[in-house]
Amino acid sequence: MSGDTPEIRYCPIVPGRASIISPARGRRPKILRASEVQTAKGTCPFCPGNEFMTPPATLTLRRIEGKLVYDWEQETERFTDWVVRIIPNKYPALTHDGGGERHAYGYHEVIVENPNHDAQPPVAPLDELTLTFEATFKRVREILATDARIKYAIVIRNYGARGGASIPHPHTQLFASEAPMPLIDEELRAFEEAKLKGRECPLCAEIRKAREDGRVVFEEGNYVAFTAWAPRQPYEVWLAPKKHVDSPLNMSRNELREFAAAFKKLTAVVRDRLGDPAYNLWIHMPPRHALGSGVFHWHVELAPVIATWGGLEKGGRVFIVTVHPEDAAKELRGEA
Repeated sequence: MSGDTPEIRYCPIVPGRASIISPARGRRPKILRASEVQTAKGTCPFCPGNEFMTPPATLTLRRIEGKLVYDWEQETERFTDWVVRIIPNKYPALTHDGGGERHAYGYHEVIVENPNHDAQPPVAPLDELTLTFEATFKRVREILATDARIKYAIVIRNYGARGGASIPHPHTQLFASEAPMPLIDEELRAFEEAKLKGRECPLCAEIRKAREDGRVVFEEGNYVAFTAWAPRQPYEVWLAPKKHVDSPLNMSRNELREFAAAFKKLTAVVRDRLGDPAYNLWIHMPPRHALGSGVFHWHVELAPVIATWGGLEKGGRVFIVTVHPEDAAKELRGEA
């Protein structure tokens, strides 16, 4: 793309969100891509041997005599032979204890992705990353199966200090909530409206459009990564199944491995092309009442933390982005 004339774009999945593509506002990607060096200070509560620094795990995947076994911890016991460890957040945004009319009811848990303090997804062995997702989605299924009050679940990953991560050890967070998640509801309405009117799924249409206008970053197996049409941040990338699949919760081990390979490649591309920036990442899946309906199209969204949001972004839900998504895709592909 060329020219500095601002262009307004609306998100095809969340129509109420707009982006202004304005390179003239500051096309300085090299300045913005400074690496964030993270160093651990003090004792890491997520490293093996420090399990008593956290609440007991709600789910662990352990390796016992060469076999993988799921287990959970008691208040007085902790396991040290874990491969993946899921624990209640020590400082939760949601709780399923207590009550009250305005109680934020739900589960806020941390998925400690692996025992290795430095094994972020780009360098984590594929087998281990596959097990991380297997345990994560198993835990989501458990919560939905045992607590009828939970209506929504989202998996998020904050990377780097600017992304909101307070501990550098590789970890993801799970939020399972009774209260609605407005963004998920907006996406679901877009999918439902398209189906009701006999139109193509908005995300399927977006994948097709991304191929047509050069926004595809890579295709890996049954997954495609592409820059968002109306991004919130420069270089925002989405990863989605090529075929319309409503939820990631019931994938086989082979399907999980294929997703893990695509996820690994996504995070590696962002690290290698953008200088290892901080980022926020979300795995969007349908709410409980839409599971199995075939309406939703699950996906991953990754937004590097490059620009600082100002008044228009925070107050108007309009995001000023300084790099054309088509140019961002070229750069992420290594063509620019």
